[in-house]
Amino acid sequence: MEIRNFITFMKIVELGSFTKASSNLGYAQSTITSHIQQIEDYLEAPVFERLGHKIVLTQIGNELLAEVEVLLQSYEKIEQLNKASSKNHPTIRIGVEETIALYKLKNLFKDYKSIYPNNDIILINDTYNDLKIRLRDGGVDIIFIIDKEIKEKDFCTKIISKEEMGFVCSPDYEQKRQENIFRYPKIILTKKGGTYREIFEKYLKEKNIIHETVLEAWSVEIVKQSLVLGMGISILPKISVLNELRDGSLVYENAKIDKKNTIYSQLIYHKNKIVTKELQELIKLVEDLQQRTLIK
Repeated sequence: MEIRNFITFMKIVELGSFTKASSNLGYAQSTITSHIQQIEDYLEAPVFERLGHKIVLTQIGNELLAEVEVLLQSYEKIEQLNKASSKNHPTIRIGVEETIALYKLKNLFKDYKSIYPNNDIILINDTYNDLKIRLRDGGVDIIFIIDKEIKEKDFCTKIISKEEMGFVCSPDYEQKRQENIFRYPKIILTKKGGTYREIFEKYLKEKNIIHETVLEAWSVEIVKQSLVLGMGISILPKISVLNELRDGSLVYENAKIDKKNTIYSQLIYHKNKIVTKELQELIKLVEDLQQRTLIK
């Protein structure tokens, strides 16, 4: 049974005529008759009596009328809800790590808003360990990270690009290092538990490098500024220091990273997530930008 059958039924009751209901609803007379016949077949009883030119509800027709009135009131509320939701600005909640937000996708969100001005974006900056919790509990719709390839059974992961990692320091620090001014290398570490730090500490351990840790910083920006000041050396994704490499305030040496520790820019969403039109548009824009090599 479809809602249109009950709309037809109510319109006949309201107008007192199959012919008038047909004209009002824009249906053929045969369609109106068919709608009522389907109701009567389902109830196994007639809902109208035809007394000459007059249409009268039967007893079961009157009982049906009371229920249909409630049903159509609820249907109207649902219709209004749908109309109201279409006027609201669609919102995407995006979880991002600092590095990819600042250096990889800084133009993506601007481009998205220029194409879809009525769609709202909420950015939530956090570490992957915290963002994946939000992804699982629905706190974010999608996340963007730079990390080792994420392979979790409940996540859909799309690789945007492979990222080069390297040792970074100021020209002044590099000169002093070559002149053996320092007894031990001065190391600047990123946040504890982060992948960049894990890779750096693994390298130092494998090479048996005795070192002095001069700073541990939560923010990549703080690490960068400390490097520019000549405080030490660190390991960072190349994309995060491109401006400093261009202006000469930092120097860079590629770090040979094994395949297991290769770093990628990635977008991730839950495999059971309903991929809304707005989310599809964002993913498509990322893919389009990737194909046009505009994500650098």
